[in-house]
Amino acid sequence: MSRKKPDTFAVIVDGKCEAMYLQMLLKNEPAVQISIDPEIPQDKILSDLFEIVKEKAKSYTKVVWIVDLDVIIRETNEAPKGKKTLMEDFLEYQSILKNYKNVVVIVNNLCFEFWILLHFEQNNSIFPDYKSLEKKVKNHLYDYEKSKKYYINSKPDIWLKLKPFFQTACQNAEKLGIFDANNDRKALAEMWLLFEEDAFKGLVEIKGK
Repeated sequence: MSRKKPDTFAVIVDGKCEAMYLQMLLKNEPAVQISIDPEIPQDKILSDLFEIVKEKAKSYTKVVWIVDLDVIIRETNEAPKGKKTLMEDFLEYQSILKNYKNVVVIVNNLCFEFWILLHFEQNNSIFPDYKSLEKKVKNHLYDYEKSKKYYINSKPDIWLKLKPFFQTACQNAEKLGIFDANNDRKALAEMWLLFEEDAFKGLVEIKGK
């Protein structure tokens, strides 16, 4: 009898960190029987990413779009008065994608590093910029940097560094809730939603399940 092919996940991300993190997860966790195709579109605007997600949804078991709100919020704040903002575009795209049963939109505010921070502490702060968030992360990971050297080539790699605190991160992130269109500036790390997908059930028990 032929073996069932593993589910295929396409992950559309804003930057390299999320992709490298997921690559190290799969490298170290053979119980997670999925194939992940992480895509880091080069110089793509939000509308392009939205189109990529819709296209991937035609051929993948699951499409995950990981969105960092820092750029969206900054450009929205800088938008000329009366002009449609990037946040309005994102809310429109998110509403449309709710009709796609195999698409999950994961929102991080400020960015992916906030998810990392939640491995070590409960925090609901709105950081004014990346530098202030990075400084907080370095209280726990003193040599942290956004690089292949740190995420992949270091021993332990990024997944193994964070794994002992994984369940804590999921619990801390869940307490912050999910993205709310009426309160789009609150601190948020929705990565925990990804790990509630059936494909990750062999990973680490979440919420005492």
